[in-house]
Amino acid sequence: MSEPEFAHLIPVSEWIDRGSLVHIKGKEDGQVYRVLKVNPKNLSMEDEEGRTWRLDKRAAVLAPRGTVFNAAPRPAVTEVWPGTVVTFTGDMMLRAPGKYVCIAQMGEGRAKFAKLNGDGGRYWRVSLTNVALSSAE
Repeated sequence: MSEPEFAHLIPVSEWIDRGSLVHIKGKEDGQVYRVLKVNPKNLSMEDEEGRTWRLDKRAAVLAPRGTVFNAAPRPAVTEVWPGTVVTFTGDMMLRAPGKYVCIAQMGEGRAKFAKLNGDGGRYWRVSLTNVALSSAE
């Protein structure tokens, strides 16, 4: 999306949309994020390594024109079967580190995963976009 002529009159958060490239206000590291979804109060976005993040809209600044987003290629997991050992990627990696085993498919690109060696009967419902195949070792 290109910046409107009257952009200086509108808060940035009102013209950021899906696919926009943004920086985090106040950070000088040059990290670029691509907006995946615009929620009422925050943005769901990914960095160049494929990790997903959430950020308050007011903390986002549009990247200058000509900024390039160099997404690292990662193999897409399209299907897992019960018993498949995986690790999580993106924001799920931060919330639930370690190895998990698929216990059920849910369709629509989602599955249920339990921690390998148990976790008190708990399980996660996770989108396959946040899953990487792993070995049981």
